[in-house]
Amino acid sequence: MSSAPGTADVTTSLFSKVREDHMLNARPIPDLVDHAARAQTGHGLKEFIESAVTDEFQGVAPPRAVVDGLVAYVGSLQSSACRGDVIRRSPRRDMRHVARALELADEALARGEGAVADVALVAAQSELGRIAERYPYSPARREELAALARHVAGARAIAPEAPKGARVRIGEAAISATHLAFALDRDRAGSLYDPATATAWLARAAAPRD
Repeated sequence: MSSAPGTADVTTSLFSKVREDHMLNARPIPDLVDHAARAQTGHGLKEFIESAVTDEFQGVAPPRAVVDGLVAYVGSLQSSACRGDVIRRSPRRDMRHVARALELADEALARGEGAVADVALVAAQSELGRIAERYPYSPARREELAALARHVAGARAIAPEAPKGARVRIGEAAISATHLAFALDRDRAGSLYDPATATAWLARAAAPRD
């Protein structure tokens, strides 16, 4: 729900039952870059993030450690750090995000922080799904990504009762992710990571159908 470009009405039941006010009152979407510099100490950022999760999107409140991590991340965003050149996405770069999420999950389980580990594992699964979307012409690669996501789901399923077993599965998933990253990179030319392939795919998707 929006009016002018760059605005959103978050006081609607489309986003949140508790914020519905029966009015179209879209507001500019806040830019969180340089937030810490504008607000000196980043005051209010924790409350903003928690409210966005629980009130705006009706989600379950994330663990404190996750909120603290998000506050630290958003608070560190600086426009001065943005490079002027184009940074191209690549399957190996994105698979490193998966590997890092798995590493964080393993570390959290080692500390006994099961809820934090679950968030990290969900992040790994989500990233695998995004990568799979970039391989519309490679059913085999998509299945490999789906199989890895299922393996991560298996770790999530047993983590509450068997954290040691979950850590074993996470280790297996990390090894598989490393091997798969190289395979995905070899097939990069036929994926949407390749600019020419992506342009052609988008043109076909936008073409009118009879």
